[in-house]
Amino acid sequence: MPKNKKIEKLLEDHTQQLGKFTEDLLSFFGINTGVDLNLTSDYSTKLEKERHSILIKIDVHEYNSLLIGKNAKNLYSFQSIIAAYSRKNLQGSDLIIQLDIGGYRESEHQKFLEGLEQKVQKLLQGSEDLEIDGLNSLERRLAHNYVSEKYGGKLNTKSTGIGHERKLIITVA
Repeated sequence: MPKNKKIEKLLEDHTQQLGKFTEDLLSFFGINTGVDLNLTSDYSTKLEKERHSILIKIDVHEYNSLLIGKNAKNLYSFQSIIAAYSRKNLQGSDLIIQLDIGGYRESEHQKFLEGLEQKVQKLLQGSEDLEIDGLNSLERRLAHNYVSEKYGGKLNTKSTGIGHERKLIITVA
């Protein structure tokens, strides 16, 4: 949590307002449910500032598949709407909004990390540097954090390229 009490209070207010907005958005579609909100903070050494994210969890069993949509398009659309609301109404331009419906995102992240672990094991057994393309920014961030936390000084990660050509490279230190 942020050290500055003023920022802490502002973030708590943002979190509550985003929760209310999310509930209102869902009720517009006839889905009346509460949402679970978690505010997290981490310090980015690259940006030299603290970054804050709000994870919004929704679990309405009978509507989860509808809210997630094919290839999670609905989930990401809802997330975009909530993030746009945050930027416009809450001055939350640095705030990272993440939406998880029915544990879908968490499950997908776990599958992604299991696949990454298999590739890392091959790298550790002597294969060449690992280059992974086709990842979105969140997947690259997950990979950087996972490798850093699990393999510390044994492996290095970096992202290269621009836009859709961006790729993750993992090397033995």
